[in-house]
Amino acid sequence: MAREDEAGENSVKRLADCFQDVFNKKKPYTVLDAGIRVIEVSKVVGTVDKCGELDQSFRYIKRKDRAERSRWNRIRDAAGRYEFLPPIDVNLYRGKYYVVDGNRRVAAAKALEMEFIDANVKEFIHGSEKEMLSGAIYRRRFESETGLKNIYLTSEIGYRLLLEEVESSAGKSTAEKAKQWFSSCYLPFRAQIGRSEIQSFYPGLSAGDIFVLIVGFYRDFIEMRCSEKNRSGLQGIEFRTLISGFMFAHRIPEHHVFRSFPFRVLNRLILYRLRNMSGL
Repeated sequence: MAREDEAGENSVKRLADCFQDVFNKKKPYTVLDAGIRVIEVSKVVGTVDKCGELDQSFRYIKRKDRAERSRWNRIRDAAGRYEFLPPIDVNLYRGKYYVVDGNRRVAAAKALEMEFIDANVKEFIHGSEKEMLSGAIYRRRFESETGLKNIYLTSEIGYRLLLEEVESSAGKSTAEKAKQWFSSCYLPFRAQIGRSEIQSFYPGLSAGDIFVLIVGFYRDFIEMRCSEKNRSGLQGIEFRTLISGFMFAHRIPEHHVFRSFPFRVLNRLILYRLRNMSGL
């Protein structure tokens, strides 16, 4: 009996997640249309209307007939040749995607170890999740005003800071500022984050989240330490230096000489920033 129970449990673990099991529609909720986006295949974890029929690779468990194999092979071969496939339709909830239409396309993407896939996204948020709703609104505003839709943040409230950073860049229009900021600031800074050891300290955060964390920390510190006319003091400093300074502040112990100002202030700012990152 124990072996049968264990086998049953393992069988359940192999199934794709079911949207109805994780999202309670009996509670008040909001649906935001996020439009067509490029999403990470690894974050597509479940299905909406094929619950109990698909494994975690999105292959049908019981359907092994010739028609199903033929359809699966056509989609996989088309994806492998990088032919155009229509965007899948998904529901987004708490950073994970659940397929409404396109389960076979997801199966092909996972089989081919594709990193990204096009998707029409609708985001579901419960009325009680005020921070998530606020973050989703900031993300939509950031994307609509800048045209940048390929920046992923675990903590979506950070899009407010990103928009402020774009607005502070040189350029006439927001779109022009965004293009300049993305190529000259965000991409090289994120690349430097990837080359450093800082991500090992924050395994639950994306590189974009860490970018927000570092930039927000220095902005808070400058506002505390500098007058209004001197708040551009970070311009010209190498990204590597900014990361090193942030990591030094993070490692400040709570004793000995580091109790004195400004080290105490640095430590408090780091802790404040971490507490305001969702999921920490």
